[in-house]
Amino acid sequence: MRPTYISVGILQTMWIWNDFLLPYLVLDTRRYKTISIVVQYMKGSYGRIDMGAIMAALIASLNIHLAPSLTQHGVLVEVYGEGMLILGDSGIGKSETAIELVKRGHRLVADDAVEIRKVSNISLVGSSPDNIRHFLELRGIGIINARRLFGMGAVKLTEKVDMVVQLEPWDSEKVYDRLGLENEYTDILDIKVPVTTVPVKPGRNLSIIIEAAAMNNRQKKMGYNTLMLYTEEIVRANIRNREGKRVFFLGKGDTLTPGARDFLSRERIEILPAEQAKPSVYKLPDGSTLTEKPEHMTH
Repeated sequence: MRPTYISVGILQTMWIWNDFLLPYLVLDTRRYKTISIVVQYMKGSYGRIDMGAIMAALIASLNIHLAPSLTQHGVLVEVYGEGMLILGDSGIGKSETAIELVKRGHRLVADDAVEIRKVSNISLVGSSPDNIRHFLELRGIGIINARRLFGMGAVKLTEKVDMVVQLEPWDSEKVYDRLGLENEYTDILDIKVPVTTVPVKPGRNLSIIIEAAAMNNRQKKMGYNTLMLYTEEIVRANIRNREGKRVFFLGKGDTLTPGARDFLSRERIEILPAEQAKPSVYKLPDGSTLTEKPEHMTH
């Protein structure tokens, strides 16, 4: 009998007979030791079984085991508390990057196959299949056991999927995002997950790049956006006073990032074409003059 049907039967039985413990005996196997473990932990202060706690634990377990799931080819590593799902073509260096991250103190969750479950409308949890848990395949070396080599502190059973890192071969013809102007997402089980594309070529330290991506993603979730603050500083340096008003002169062909435009709107700063700006003349200590032309007033 499947564990799902057994669990539903337990809930129905507890609803009718709260003191009937036969369903726990049915599940008393080597894998589901409910009579020896769960019941003992659920005893109240007077030795009575806390049926509410048992039902809550069963519902939570059913919510995980019956959740929508898929198996994704990739590697899942916990980096600074962030679940980083590393994807890419076979042989691009996912496992090698994972072993380097483990050496740097992070924890391996799954290699080669990642089982992802949708445990809520906003959360994804990844784990490894039982038969390959803690194992890593390294081309040229073979299969290694990360737990045996690096200890229990180097592995973890499950971890939330907070970010996807897509590894791809370096393409000299492709223009890669160097500022982080746009936040890209990928859809996993109808949940949008942030994704960043990392080009791979000799000389690039992928483990350090993934560490930086994890910390940056964590900062964003805490409300700190480096690019927005950077654009604000650039815009602030180019604000001019005109007839008692603060204005920003935008050059022809120039564009504003969303963060810069939001900052100008929030500060109630008017955006004008650079052609309307008048040159400013400054007198220097040596008697000469300096003219600031309109094109110098743009960012």
